[in-house]
Amino acid sequence: MVIFLASAAHAVESPMFTLCDPVGDDHGPGYYKYPTGSAFAPGSFDLVSFEVTPSEKTVRLKFKFASPLRFASGGASPYGGKLQGEVYANFCLQNIEVYIDKDHLPGVGESMLLPGRGAVAARESQWEQLILITPLPSLAKKELKSLAPELADKVLIPDHFVIQGDSVYCAIPISEIGVPQAFWGYIVIVTPADYGQPKEVRSFSFTGDAVKEPLLVIRAVKEREGEWDFGGGDPSGISSNIIDMIVSSLESQEKVLSSYNLITRTRVLLSAVYPQRSSISSEAHNTLKSRYTIEATIFAVGNKKVTIDKGARDGIAMGMIGRVIDEYGDEITNVVVDEVYDTYSVCKILKVAMISYVAERMKVLF
Repeated sequence: MVIFLASAAHAVESPMFTLCDPVGDDHGPGYYKYPTGSAFAPGSFDLVSFEVTPSEKTVRLKFKFASPLRFASGGASPYGGKLQGEVYANFCLQNIEVYIDKDHLPGVGESMLLPGRGAVAARESQWEQLILITPLPSLAKKELKSLAPELADKVLIPDHFVIQGDSVYCAIPISEIGVPQAFWGYIVIVTPADYGQPKEVRSFSFTGDAVKEPLLVIRAVKEREGEWDFGGGDPSGISSNIIDMIVSSLESQEKVLSSYNLITRTRVLLSAVYPQRSSISSEAHNTLKSRYTIEATIFAVGNKKVTIDKGARDGIAMGMIGRVIDEYGDEITNVVVDEVYDTYSVCKILKVAMISYVAERMKVLF
């Protein structure tokens, strides 16, 4: 990712910043394959830049793709028949989602993305507002109230946007989004759009515990690609449904989107990009440790549990899941916080087979 910042003299008329993403990475974790249908032109999910331009009354957003956006062949729907007239002429296959961290306070904001994305925001990147650009805005608003009502007041779904060639333009009123600040961070992803007929539910299992997740205007990545489906998804159903995203220049999209682990009960973890932070080029976003805000040390192991040197005053809470890291920096297993005290906590080891590898002085990252 390359960041371009506008000069102060032209901050109003020129973009506040532009985030650039490599061409040709529209393959999720590296192995997702495009649908076989002719509607899915190569590069049509490949986001190459995201631009933000504040003005007096609006914040203008521009999303540029690697190839021109076009209408599905004959206006066909994935479920037969014709697409509804509301669908934008050249924008009927993709969702563009921008999750905004407005305070950069660890643990403040939403960690879960919209249902069906298969990913969560890192603790230091939890978001306060989402802009969802989708082919059927009215359907998205209806499903949001039905499937995720607790998020409804944090999600902006524009009714109007403009498609010109390979770019999507959208203007959000300042009264709805606020004036962009230098410390804001952005998680920008592209996902396959869905029209909600029939309603899909994605299922997966965490070590025997079945989880069902509704798909909110998104189509799941299947194991095998089809006319309307991306292929390459994990058969367990735990992999994400993200085709492309913008990451910091020190991160690998492929590594980020392949970081799910069924055994250790971890889903894909996304960090926001903070384009106007002067230290961004020196931050080690590509290291596991940098994506967590609490580092604890194990000082006792026994009875399938570990005791760590962090407690309530350090931000530890019941149910939090941490990753156990050995002396070489490798992830050993996961633990879940079971008991919390002021200065220490007791955690259960989730993967029983790994208990013999867990030792005192190992680190646990939350």
